[in-house]
Amino acid sequence: ISHNEIRDSGRFNIYWRSGSGEISYNDISNGMWLSRDGALLYSWGADMGNSNIHHNLIHDSKGSDMSVGLYFDNYANNVVAHHNVIYNNDVGIQLNTPGNYRLIYNNTVVNNKTNSIGFWGSAPYAQELYGSRAFNNIFTNSVSLTADTANGYNTTSSIGVNFVNPSANNYRLNTGSTAINTGAVIPGITNGYVGPAPDAGAFEFGGADWQAGPDLMNPPSVTYVPIDTPYMNLILNSGFYGNTDKWLKWTTNGTTDVQQVPASPDWQVRGRQFRLKLGPGGAGVEQKITGLKPDTE
Repeated sequence: ISHNEIRDSGRFNIYWRSGSGEISYNDISNGMWLSRDGALLYSWGADMGNSNIHHNLIHDSKGSDMSVGLYFDNYANNVVAHHNVIYNNDVGIQLNTPGNYRLIYNNTVVNNKTNSIGFWGSAPYAQELYGSRAFNNIFTNSVSLTADTANGYNTTSSIGVNFVNPSANNYRLNTGSTAINTGAVIPGITNGYVGPAPDAGAFEFGGADWQAGPDLMNPPSVTYVPIDTPYMNLILNSGFYGNTDKWLKWTTNGTTDVQQVPASPDWQVRGRQFRLKLGPGGAGVEQKITGLKPDTE
C-alpha cells in the first residue's frame, strides 16, 4: 500500500488483520471520526510477518478518547515501523501487551496530546513486549515503555529539536537541531546517513527528503523488498495463528495440531486464541531458519 492519500474514516483507516506486506509513503489522516480506542493504522491479534511500515505521514486522528496514530494492540507481533511522521493525535504510537518483536526506529512523533508512545496491558502479561525495540526516534510528548522494551538514542525533548516549520507540519531538521548525529547505526534502517552518526527522527539532515501521498501526474514505480534488519523474529507463523503453516510436524498421525482457545478472557492466554497441541508418539514441530546474523540472538 504505497503513495496514497487515505483519509476520513469512521474508525480505522487501515486495519491490518493478517499477512505480511509493506505500507509506505502514504498520507494517512482524519480517521476515527465516530469512534474511540482505535487508530489510523491498527492491528490486533495478528502475526504481521515482519511487515514494513515506513515513510508515512500519520496524523489528525479524530476519536474522542485514545485516538492513536499507529497502534499495535494486544497480541500483534512481528513488525518494523520506521521513518514515519506521527502528529496531531491523542497518542502517537500505542504498544499494548503482550506483543513480541515490534521494532520502532527513526520516527518523528510530535504534538500528540497525551503520549508520544505508550502501552497498556493486564496481568499476567502487563509488561510483556519481548523482543521489542525503540531507537533513534524523536518523542516530544510523554514516553512510556515496558521494562523489557530495549530503547536508546531517542530524542525525548522538544527543546532544541529545531524543526524547519512545525506550524506547517514540516518536521525536517534545521541546523543545530539536538537530533542531528545522535542516532545509532541500524543496518537496513539508517543506510546512507550523512554525518558521523545517523540523526534521530524520520528526516536525515542534509540527506534526501521524501514525500508522502500520491503524485497522479507521475505515478511512482514501487518494488516491494522485504525489510532486512537485525532483531527481527525470523520464525514464520511463530504464534501458530490457526494452523501449522511453515512448520514440519514430527508425526503424521494427526495428534499434533493447533487448538483454539476459548476467547474469554482472551488476555489470559499469551497466544490469544491459538496454541500448539502436541500429541503422543514423539510429537513436535520444527522449522529451518535462514538469514541469521552475527552477534544477535
